[in-house]
Amino acid sequence: MQNPTQFNGYFGCGFCLHPGTLVEKQVKYTVTDREYPDREVKKMLADMEQAVTQNRSVRGVKGPSPLINMPFFDIVWGFVPDYMHAVLLGVIRQLTELLLNNTDQPYYIGSPNTMMVLENRIKDIKPPHLITRQPRPLAEFKYWKASEWRAWLLFYSLPVLNNVLQPRYVNHLGLLVSALFLLLNENITFQDINKADNMLFKFVARFQLLYGEASMTFNVHLLTHLAKSVKLWGPLWAHSAFVFENANGGLLKLVHGTKCVALQIVNKFLLHRAIPVFTTRYAVSEQVKEFCLEMTKDRRVKSFSKCQDTTVLDSGRVTETTDDEKRAFISAQKHAPDELVVHKRMVHKGLVYTSKSYSLSKRRRNCFAKISDGVYGEIQNIVSFPSEGDMENECQNIYPGSYSYNMLNI
Repeated sequence: MQNPTQFNGYFGCGFCLHPGTLVEKQVKYTVTDREYPDREVKKMLADMEQAVTQNRSVRGVKGPSPLINMPFFDIVWGFVPDYMHAVLLGVIRQLTELLLNNTDQPYYIGSPNTMMVLENRIKDIKPPHLITRQPRPLAEFKYWKASEWRAWLLFYSLPVLNNVLQPRYVNHLGLLVSALFLLLNENITFQDINKADNMLFKFVARFQLLYGEASMTFNVHLLTHLAKSVKLWGPLWAHSAFVFENANGGLLKLVHGTKCVALQIVNKFLLHRAIPVFTTRYAVSEQVKEFCLEMTKDRRVKSFSKCQDTTVLDSGRVTETTDDEKRAFISAQKHAPDELVVHKRMVHKGLVYTSKSYSLSKRRRNCFAKISDGVYGEIQNIVSFPSEGDMENECQNIYPGSYSYNMLNI
């Protein structure tokens, strides 16, 4: 869309003027003692004009782009690096492949004995509900999806590789993990961005020292532009390809034949959108109304009740308040009722929480939470009760923060 040279050609970066270095007959983005400036709109437009008159590419620009006719559009930073492809399916996948496949290198960890240790550690991981995919064996990394690479990078890689990979390589990987964690936060300060930018620069520079010039791919180079993209466009999650990939998955479910695929998608999509309003716009029988409601109903949960930003996912059971629970109420400066309704699951602000006793899932653990003061706890019980002064309306007065917990020294 910018009409530049391809990423594996000289001056292939659309964000800066790194010329590229020929390494083993391929153009790589090596770190040198020179500092290459970012591209500027005026200079890029001049390069486009010069490319037309000279009939050759100029500093990686092959000619004009139709997008220069759009008012107020920045032909350089109107484009955004996508961390899903560049980092998850790019850098961390490339790094993992180096660690597991390069048998003649000091960082090699792909031997059978080492792999057995790594696989056992991965088997012991029980992620919470917000991590959608269960961890798969490291031997199957070639088939991992982007969300699996995200979990590996942010959560699994450092504890799994610790004391297996040499410390300098673990510390190097920690720079990438820490930087991405900062750039993926919901609230980011300029101090956080500058800190992440510094860590990414160190990661890229040491990547060349640890893994060689041949490993300095375009994806590795893109890490040096992530911080600026966050300053201009917000956190990495706000402009990644994840949302589009999810939408593509939904569209694929609408296809049930090989002919007229686009027409199938349009017809079924519009039909699905029309179901909720069908009963309000047309005079239909009660039987049709029930059918339409059944089509749009979430059948995964049989019993639930909502209160503000919390949804309890079962009807619960009434029990007498224990001494530990009474002490929890007193510490929260609340009156302890004689009876409580004990639940096993709830959704609070979009996250699923379960009590310690909930054992339906053997591969997931949703019973840990971070309290507002930064302390971590294990949820023993999730309880609901009528609020003081309003004993009649129990359903609408579930107190979501009312649970007892064991403190963990984490």
